[in-house]
Amino acid sequence: MGGVFPIYDLVLAATALVAALAAAPSHPQAAGLAALVAVGFILLRRWILPHTQTLRPRREAGDEAIAKAFASLHQISAAVNLLQPLGLAVVLLRLAM
Repeated sequence: MGGVFPIYDLVLAATALVAALAAAPSHPQAAGLAALVAVGFILLRRWILPHTQTLRPRREAGDEAIAKAFASLHQISAAVNLLQPLGLAVVLLRLAM
C-alpha cells in the first residue's frame, strides 16, 4: 500500500485542483472546498505518509511508543481519506445545481 498512496494522493490532489479552477468562476464555494480537498491530499502525501513510512519498521519491531504514534497518524490519514470523498461529492452536487 505504501507504493500506491503517493500516486493516489498526487493524482487526486491534481484532480481536485483542476476541479477548483474549473468551478471558481461560477461556484466559488465549491471551488474553495475542492481546493481544501486538494490541500488535504498534499498534506497526506508530504507529511503524514512519510512519517508513517518512517515509523512502520519500528512499530513492526515492537516499539510500543512508536506504535501509538503510528496509530495516531494512521487515524488522521483515515479520517482525511474519509472526508475528502465527501467533500468532492458536495462539490459535484454544487456543480450539478
